[in-house]
Amino acid sequence: MFLFNTSDFEFMTLKDDWVELDEKIGPAVVGLNIKGYKTAFSCAGHFTPLTIVDEDGEHEANIEEMKEHDFCPADEPYLSFAPGVVLPSVPNGWKITGVDGAIILYAEDTDWKSIYTEELFDEKQSDALNNMFAWMESLPNATDSVSEQHSGCAYHPVVEHPGVYTREEILAMANSLPNPCDAFILLCLFEGICGSEYMEIALAKAENITYNDDSDIIMHVTDGKKERDVKISKELYQFALKADKTYVYHPLAGNAAEEINLKPGEYIMNDFLEIYGSDPDRELLNRGRRIYTRLMRISRWLNKPGLNKMTLGLSGIVDYIKNESQKLGVSCVDFLLANEEIGVTHINQQFNKKIDADRFVKKYQQYLNR
Repeated sequence: MFLFNTSDFEFMTLKDDWVELDEKIGPAVVGLNIKGYKTAFSCAGHFTPLTIVDEDGEHEANIEEMKEHDFCPADEPYLSFAPGVVLPSVPNGWKITGVDGAIILYAEDTDWKSIYTEELFDEKQSDALNNMFAWMESLPNATDSVSEQHSGCAYHPVVEHPGVYTREEILAMANSLPNPCDAFILLCLFEGICGSEYMEIALAKAENITYNDDSDIIMHVTDGKKERDVKISKELYQFALKADKTYVYHPLAGNAAEEINLKPGEYIMNDFLEIYGSDPDRELLNRGRRIYTRLMRISRWLNKPGLNKMTLGLSGIVDYIKNESQKLGVSCVDFLLANEEIGVTHINQQFNKKIDADRFVKKYQQYLNR
């Protein structure tokens, strides 16, 4: 799935993350799709610093710390196309390779993995992206026969951002799903539970939920790297208990599909039998990846192509802001911007996500006010 927000060059990639693209690669991707060369995913196009949080607070990592954490802030620029796309040429300074019937362009002649300063990255990146944009402008429109090949592919480029879902809409979707574990996934993402590679969901345990009353339910979660406590709704709590005791899965593929037995285990998400062998490290990671696969199936089953980690999380943040500001008797904007942005701190605690209050208000005020 590939989604595009035309307002400020934000893209949803196959990894299910929103990235803000560079001002050169963003318009190039738009132009390629308009001309019929359907893209699948790309790099962000810009330098990504590493933020470290320790007992002394938060700071941007220096070069030594980046190397220590094996963090590469400068991935080589690349652009992948949907299967079946035929390119008549390649931009200067770029190479081409093929993966699973698709082609990928990537910038050559630079060891991007060794770049640890933004200044050096900007210098190396500029020519590559300028060449990409100039190449896009020089391309003819894809032929009708080639364009027709894309109509049935799995990628859906240049789709407008689907907006924000209300809690009522999310609950209606969750209640319509035949599997409580799928509803559990949906509500987890809406209420800020995800973690790296969806591992907070994959590793969630019923025994780690503390119920005091319907308005005070805490789930202790971990993605294997970080532990935290998250407040959850009574609806998520109920789906968690149901999923924990459910050992049959109804495939989201029509009435003809047979039920699948699930293997009881220590986690709420009872998994399929005998998957991916016996390597414990790989199996642990694949538990999280299977959450992503299930989410894509949920999206298709509900006929909601914009239903993904980003839109669910954003919807949850908006819902959280509206509820908390109402409790305090203040506006949503004041909740975010006043009192030294305490609201932003609360959002970070609940959703494990840092937001820029001014930018968030500017972009999503229409949803905060409705």
